[in-house]
Amino acid sequence: MAMIPLVAPTTTEERLKEIAEYATGYVYCVSVTGVTGSRKDLAGNIEEYTQKVGAHIKLPRAIGFGLSTHEHYVQVGKIAEGAIMGSQIIKEIRKAGDTVEARSAHIEKFVKYVTCGVPL
Repeated sequence: MAMIPLVAPTTTEERLKEIAEYATGYVYCVSVTGVTGSRKDLAGNIEEYTQKVGAHIKLPRAIGFGLSTHEHYVQVGKIAEGAIMGSQIIKEIRKAGDTVEARSAHIEKFVKYVTCGVPL
């Protein structure tokens, strides 16, 4: 099992150095301060923030909080090794219907939209 730390834009460089000592797997970069949930645009300082994290923690970086679209996926793919869309996946499951089959089929379509830009 890996120790996946969450870091935020407000995490200090001193704290990033401490986290680097025990983190394993990857580092979850929370893209915004505040609560999770999809947003129209990602934070304007996300590239600088992601670089700061990478300078201290030599693990893959995955960005989450606020991601919900193919455009977010593409943007994050240029500056990090992973994109996390937890809240949006939950919303998509709720929209998909009541059966496991319907939900699975819808999530498969959603993943194709996110990763390849295939319209839903």
